[in-house]
Amino acid sequence: MNDLIQQGKILYWGTSEWSAQEIMEAYSVARQFGLTPPTMEQPQYNLFHRERVEVEYNKLYREIGLGTTIWSPLASGLLSGKYMNLTPNDTRIDRPGMEWLKELIVGEQNAWKHEK
Repeated sequence: MNDLIQQGKILYWGTSEWSAQEIMEAYSVARQFGLTPPTMEQPQYNLFHRERVEVEYNKLYREIGLGTTIWSPLASGLLSGKYMNLTPNDTRIDRPGMEWLKELIVGEQNAWKHEK
């Protein structure tokens, strides 16, 4: 990644779904060898997945200036309300190969309804 930055092909680099420890290790190794460290992380962040962004990375924001760009802010559509009463047939969770997402949403949907 450092070579790509030096060549002007990219401006910076980041990680996706890395733990705070992994990010800090990459940052430390990059600094040790005079390389460009990661500057941002792309974690999942929504009402169901908050711990990593709000707690685990907290120290990294202050110490190394870590930035974030999140994914799944609406929890794959669950927080939009479209799955409140039943699962529509024309959504991505009904596509072949997306059974994992359907199970995740149906499980979170049921957990969310029971918390009310």
